[in-house]
Amino acid sequence: MEVVPSGKVTPWYNQPISPIQGDFVALHGFEGAGPGTITLGADIDVGPSTQLRFQYRLGYDLALIPAILDRDFSVNIRLAGGAGLLDTALIHTATAGVEEPDTGWLTGTMDISSFVHATVWVEFEWGVPENASGPAEFQLDDIRLE
Repeated sequence: MEVVPSGKVTPWYNQPISPIQGDFVALHGFEGAGPGTITLGADIDVGPSTQLRFQYRLGYDLALIPAILDRDFSVNIRLAGGAGLLDTALIHTATAGVEEPDTGWLTGTMDISSFVHATVWVEFEWGVPENASGPAEFQLDDIRLE
């Protein structure tokens, strides 16, 4: 996983990165030497917010190898510091045996009203259940509380 600037050309899309907000996106291959997970998280003071909102974009070819198991993108809410799972939401499934060249930018949301005025660990998680089962790319941007 890396943070990449606007304009960088990636191997999957072969076109410049174009963030929704600001000048950078979080980027990773949504693949690897699975089974395993890719995670990105931080403690967040929820304040009066009731919704977590973010933008994401992905492309994959799980028919090329082909993959047998789906890959999942989820959001987890944990106790501050990252321990103890409090809530989870499945946001997107990359279906095994399917090619999706580019979803375009999609909006993901999660209800966080149960955590108003609390500090929690917000964790983005990508499940990669197989080793070398097809190329992919994932971009995450514009994470905000509303």
